[in-house]
Amino acid sequence: RRAAALGHALAQAREQAAGGAQAPPKSDASGYASGTVLDQLYTSVQMEALGVPRALGQVALGVAGTGGPLDECIAKDQLANMPAWEEGAKEKGQSFDHMHAHRFRSWLRSAMHCWI
Repeated sequence: RRAAALGHALAQAREQAAGGAQAPPKSDASGYASGTVLDQLYTSVQMEALGVPRALGQVALGVAGTGGPLDECIAKDQLANMPAWEEGAKEKGQSFDHMHAHRFRSWLRSAMHCWI
């Protein structure tokens, strides 16, 4: 609770989830809509096989509305860093492709910033 009060997104998300009943993970390939029960099961099994801690998996899948504070924090961090990343690529004679796989790594960097 103390971490949530200090603005830590993961703690806020966990606190929100603790306030209500735990719903099953809701995710489709886009992350915006609920997946089918089978999709949810596959995703949960894959995350468990990868060793993703349950608390992190619940937040990542948006269980019981946990995505709000975390999603906002990640978006804010991405927006704050995007100009520097674009400029860095430009200086190297490269283009910063917003759809390239490296975007997952930058998203993960932002997510870790928000989780801690």
